Amino acid sequence: MHMTDVLGYSWFVTQGGDFGSFITRSIAIQFPQAVRAAHLNMFPVPPPTLWSAPAAYLRWWLSKILYSDFEREALRVWKNFEVDQSGYLEQQRTRPQTLGFALGDSPIGLLAWFLEKFHDWADIYEDLGDDDLVTLVMMHWVQGATPGLRFYREASGVKREAEKTFETYVAAPTGVSMYAKEQLHVMSERLGAPSGKHPVLEEYERGGHFSSLECPHMFVKDMREFFSSPVVLEFIQKGGSVFS
Repeated sequence: MHMTDVLGYSWFVTQGGDFGSFITRSIAIQFPQAVRAAHLNMFPVPPPTLWSAPAAYLRWWLSKILYSDFEREALRVWKNFEVDQSGYLEQQRTRPQTLGFALGDSPIGLLAWFLEKFHDWADIYEDLGDDDLVTLVMMHWVQGATPGLRFYREASGVKREAEKTFETYVAAPTGVSMYAKEQLHVMSERLGAPSGKHPVLEEYERGGHFSSLECPHMFVKDMREFFSSPVVLEFIQKGGSVFS
């Protein structure tokens, strides 16, 4: 692994959101001896079922009564995503090549494909300028549109490799920051086993899917607080000296 074999770090912590959350989980699963903590700002796990988590399922079923205002709003955002905003997901993980040909020949089309996501999923626009949006889309234009679309198919095929990262136990402490307009929100009861041993959940009334761009100061503050929290420091000490 590059971090340990090339750069020489014996251990490290990770952070990820969107597809990076799957990558972060995958790294922790593949290299448990090196990953000492993981922070996520998206935790895409499905609702509880009666058989897997009966108490959590009952709470979810009675969400109008038992959920907090923040949780009820998060559930509304999630349901709206499933019904009205997830068409891109099905297209990219089933027929990405056709879409790649279409968007790869039209800069306006590619910009529109991405811009609707920023419009629907962001909450704080003050730190999201035109230059930021053009720069982010330009990265996909320069390399070609298809690679950024096709990896959805590669990760969501028959093997379900992406989904399995959140069905596999991770021993390292896991911190989750949930922002009000994050589409794939997670409720506190969904953070338990088998996902991890030390889940820590922080909820924020502002912010959306692009939290590192929308509210960078709050985003960095949350990471610093989590990675320096007692549960993380204890896990680091159990795994070896910070100076090793």
